[in-house]
Amino acid sequence: MIKKHTSLLILPLYFFLKSTTAYADLILIQSWNMQWLSTKYTHLGPIRQERDWLALRSIFHQSSADILFFQEVDSDNALRRIVPANYTLLFSDRALPSMHFHQFSDVNQYTGIALDPGIRFDNPPDLPLPATKSKSTNYYSKLRWATYIIVYPKNGTPIHLLSVHLKSGCTPSKTFRKTKACRELRSQVAHLAGWIEQRAKKKQRFIIGGDFNYPLAKQGNPVWRQLSASDPKNIILATKELKTHCQVRSKRSAKRVVRHWHLLDHFITSSDITLDKTTQRIYALDDIKRFQLSDHCPIEARLMRDSPDVQR
Repeated sequence: MIKKHTSLLILPLYFFLKSTTAYADLILIQSWNMQWLSTKYTHLGPIRQERDWLALRSIFHQSSADILFFQEVDSDNALRRIVPANYTLLFSDRALPSMHFHQFSDVNQYTGIALDPGIRFDNPPDLPLPATKSKSTNYYSKLRWATYIIVYPKNGTPIHLLSVHLKSGCTPSKTFRKTKACRELRSQVAHLAGWIEQRAKKKQRFIIGGDFNYPLAKQGNPVWRQLSASDPKNIILATKELKTHCQVRSKRSAKRVVRHWHLLDHFITSSDITLDKTTQRIYALDDIKRFQLSDHCPIEARLMRDSPDVQR
């Protein structure tokens, strides 16, 4: 697997324009948890200055993904500062005004999908991922809605896309014990596994991208067993062999850099989807110290030629 590591300090301005030559006949997909991306001032997440927004925008334009699975974004205004103005932004249904009772009054973390212009899509109802009813509250259901859309190829069948952000704090060492975090994750995984099973039964192609907050590639882990249980041979962890080298700024000290020891962001696909060159885009050390980026590095992959190209 390939690591991509480019310093923002040397990026020329042309990265701010969508490339028309890179991967000309391929579809590049990216998943990125943007860590409380918001234009509001809040104690919950990092405060970003103008140079930080420019740095984040440069990171996106290093690849100019055609399909972006995003997480932890508060608003359309915030994401518009990262992706080009002509992209279609599809936020979780939880962001709709009619869903105000599922929103926090200050800052929200929404999942969503951004599409390059010209990609045809439908936007069916999303997949809520609530906590279990017992020993839980509505607080947790507010955070975890999976954004669901369907994109249409020029030839062949549609591709069902899901952008997810699962509960943190449940590690393999806890072996799915009945802690609050593991109880909630177990419930979310059950809902997600049900969605995957529906796609498998209907023989529908799919790609799930996002922050699973769990090392799905770890051998024998219960989360992957549950997600793939309905059709183990045809549900593929496309990031299984991808090793993490992601370093990020410590939340306790801007001068300290910490490393992720397990890959938490993943792509899951049906077996009739072929992803090539699955990569993790690594932040340059100087950029981590200079800019307020994110506590996750983006992951990327290319939709191969032998899969029907998404219409553009």
